[in-house]
Amino acid sequence: MEFKINQEELLKGLSRTQSIVEKKNTIKILSNVLLKLSGKKLTIEATDLDVGIRGSYNAEVISEGGVTVDAKTLFEVVKQIPEGTSIHCKMKENYWLELLAGRSVFNLVGLSMDDYPEVPSFEGDAQWKIEPDVLKSMIDKTIFSVSHEDMRYNLSGVYMEMLEEGSRKKLRMVATDGHRLSLVDTDIDGDFPLSKGVGVIVPRKGLMEIRKILDEDDDTVGMRLEDNSLMIKKGNVNLVMRLVDGTFPDYKQVIPKSSDKSLVFSTEEFARTLRRVSVVSTDRIKMVKFHISTNLVEVSSESPDMGTAKEEISVQYSGDELEIGFNVNYMLDILNVVEEEKIKLMFLDESSPGEIRPLEDKNYFFIIMPMKI
Repeated sequence: MEFKINQEELLKGLSRTQSIVEKKNTIKILSNVLLKLSGKKLTIEATDLDVGIRGSYNAEVISEGGVTVDAKTLFEVVKQIPEGTSIHCKMKENYWLELLAGRSVFNLVGLSMDDYPEVPSFEGDAQWKIEPDVLKSMIDKTIFSVSHEDMRYNLSGVYMEMLEEGSRKKLRMVATDGHRLSLVDTDIDGDFPLSKGVGVIVPRKGLMEIRKILDEDDDTVGMRLEDNSLMIKKGNVNLVMRLVDGTFPDYKQVIPKSSDKSLVFSTEEFARTLRRVSVVSTDRIKMVKFHISTNLVEVSSESPDMGTAKEEISVQYSGDELEIGFNVNYMLDILNVVEEEKIKLMFLDESSPGEIRPLEDKNYFFIIMPMKI
C-alpha cells in the first residue's frame, strides 16, 4: 500500500480515533488504527470491541492495501508535521510504515490488517434521522446523570425509547445514577425501530464519541439499530457501539406524583450563588442547605476544616418555612445545561425528591434526591 495525503486531513482522521483505542489493552492490535486504501479514499478505523469508528478521507492512492499502526504514536508524529505538508506513506516489509514529510522520515512498526477486528459498516438507509444540534442538546442534558459505578452496569448508559402521541413520534432519552435523573424528549423523523415501551441502553463512551463529531459540521445524523448495536452516520464518519446488555429500571416510578411546594429561581443567579457558597463545603459530602422562607432562600455550607458560608437569594415562594439539603455538584450539573433564564424547583417535603424544570414548559426535566441534614 502507498498513498499521499495532506497533513490536516490525516490528522483529522487520526484525532477521531484517540479516545476509542485502548491505551493499555492486553490485545496489542487494539492499540492500533487501521489504515486501508481503496479507490481514491483512505479509510481510518479504530475499535475497542465495544465502540468503533470508521472515516473516509481524501488521498492520492498509489497502490491499494492496508496496515495497522500504533494509534498514539502515529497521531503524535503527524501532529508534529507542519500544516500544509504533503505526507507520503508506504508500507514496507514486515508491515513497517514509512512516512516521508519534507525532510523528515519516520519508520513505524505495524501489524497485519488481517488480524484487525472488523468495524461494521452503515449499510442501507437510516432508520431515523435527527439534527445535530437536537441530538447534542439531548446528550448534554442526560450524560452527566449516567452512573460511574461498575456494579450498576444497567445504569452505565442512557436509555432510549420511542413514544407515540397520536400521529407524533418522540425519541426519549433518560439517565440516572440512583441519586438524580435526567429526561428529555424530541420529535423524530422516521420510525424508531423498536416497539412502544421497549428501549435500548446506549453506553456512555459511545455517546461521548457521538458528541465529539456533532460539533464538526451541520450534517444530519442518521441512525440504525442492528443486532445489539447502535450505528451512527454523519458525513464521512460511521460510529458503531455495542448496546448495554441489561434492563433499565422503571424510571417513571422515580418521578414525583405530586409536589405542592414550588420555588422559582433565576438560573444564572442561582448557579453563581451555589458556586460561591460551595467553596467551603466538605469535599466528600458536597452538601448545601437551603433554608426556605417567603420569597427568600438562605443557601449555606460548612466544613470543620474550612469554615462556613451563606448567601441569600430572592425567589418566588409562598409556602411553609423549611430546610432541605442537596449535593451541590449534582445541582450545578443540572443548572449548567438549562437553557432558560428561570427554573422552578418543586418538591413535597424535606425528604422527597426535588424536580427541576424550566419555568416555561419544555421537553426536559430533572429529578434530584435530597440529602439528610
